[in-house]
Amino acid sequence: MYYYKMLHLDASDIAKINYQLIVQCWEHKTYGRIQEAWLNEFKEPERRAASVLHTKFADWYLRKGPPHVYNCRPTTLELIHRLEAFFGTHF
Repeated sequence: MYYYKMLHLDASDIAKINYQLIVQCWEHKTYGRIQEAWLNEFKEPERRAASVLHTKFADWYLRKGPPHVYNCRPTTLELIHRLEAFFGTHF
């Protein structure tokens, strides 16, 4: 059995995540030089996890709004920051 340390993000921490950028730029990762950079920077398991995060963020951004509390693993938060940096620098 694996035990993971979970991070507890409250509303102010969630507001610092630029999930809107990830949702708006998501489709652009399938074109040209950005696709090449996407494939080089993120391995297959990370791309699958990013897809799950995109679905969650699209739900927050387009339907429900951000939650008051979000629990995630430290590795997930690291991936979120890498996605923010990737989409922030390639667009």
